[in-house]
Amino acid sequence: GGMENEQFLDRAMRPLRPVFVGLLILTLPVFMFTYGWGLKMILAETPRWVFLLVCLSNAIAWLGIASLIDIRQGHQTPRDSGQGALPRRP
Repeated sequence: GGMENEQFLDRAMRPLRPVFVGLLILTLPVFMFTYGWGLKMILAETPRWVFLLVCLSNAIAWLGIASLIDIRQGHQTPRDSGQGALPRRP
């Protein structure tokens, strides 16, 4: 099964998942506000090309993070990801 293939940290952190989800829900609005505020300040204080460069680099970084999450989820078995017997994306 999937349990013996699981990493040590995954097994150790499983009981704390609800705590991390709760913390994420609580901190996400603050993160989004400060992220947007920072971008607004960059736009106000720097030339527009610097702002566009920052936005482009941030977009590339977020796409990279999303692809790493997608790759990790692709390596999970359907049982591990809670999807039951649903087929995986090709």
